[in-house]
Amino acid sequence: MADQAAPSGPDLTAGVADADLREGTPLLGHVGDDAVVLVRDAGKVYAVGATCTHYGGPLAEGLVADGAIHCPWHHACFDLATGRAGGPANREPRLLGCRTRRRVAFASARAVTSGHRTDRSQRRS
Repeated sequence: MADQAAPSGPDLTAGVADADLREGTPLLGHVGDDAVVLVRDAGKVYAVGATCTHYGGPLAEGLVADGAIHCPWHHACFDLATGRAGGPANREPRLLGCRTRRRVAFASARAVTSGHRTDRSQRRS
């Protein structure tokens, strides 16, 4: 079995200073051994699994717009609040609890969603 790479970026359960989290710019970090992206969109902070469920693209390099994060590879998109998948993806990414306290954003190790399949009749376009 190959060695796994150490998690990249800050430990998001320890918190990230508010000043380090820019609007619309994903910040790659980790929660335990899992890569997680912390995102501020419209003033609210979200924590989402860092890997696109379509073909494994790096969501930390994606575009954040209109409440969603878009994969840079095939433009799959994921609603930051619900995880609902759109575009070519049909599985939601893992969403984690997130809170801000005293100008520090924290991601929780507890998942809010855990990669459910999205009903194709209700997908975002």
